[in-house]
Amino acid sequence: MVIALTKSGCKRWGFVEKDPVFYSAPKHHIQKKRQERALKTYPVFPPIHAHDFNGHHYRLAVLSDLEPIIKFVDRLLAGKDFFCPRGQHLGYFKYKTIVVTLDDEKLIGWAVRQKNGSLIHLLVDTDYRGMGIGTHLLKILDPLFIRSKFDQSTGDPFPFYEKHGYHKTSDERIGKHKNIDLLAKARG
Repeated sequence: MVIALTKSGCKRWGFVEKDPVFYSAPKHHIQKKRQERALKTYPVFPPIHAHDFNGHHYRLAVLSDLEPIIKFVDRLLAGKDFFCPRGQHLGYFKYKTIVVTLDDEKLIGWAVRQKNGSLIHLLVDTDYRGMGIGTHLLKILDPLFIRSKFDQSTGDPFPFYEKHGYHKTSDERIGKHKNIDLLAKARG
């Protein structure tokens, strides 16, 4: 029996030359895990249609919104709380639901919900806060859970989410820096 390492570091073993070569992670195990991920069920949410509310336009983000979103997030949070590389923003378009709020052509609100129903970002321009934009974004996306960073320079968002019926699921904080609370809404 011969045991060797491939370039990627996988163990390779076989009995004789020209015999089938086996890897430490057999192909059928990898395919099985992919199938399990594909079978994962996600909650179904109603479709989001473009509409106006309180003089502002709400709609799903499109790829042409990528640059304005990056500038919006960087302007409000860069250097303080959050850095999201361009590639991560681009990934949001592939795998998440993004809703934007516009005042004429100016981006003033942005929210991102994952497939599993958790809200990971909700940001409203400081000049437009207190006008119901965040509330309406929350109503549109109707998240099951919210990942809320509590130590933001713009203030702790927990009172806002609490006002809308969300509560902390536990006192344990999550995330790399242990600065994120997980919130859930009581469903009737």
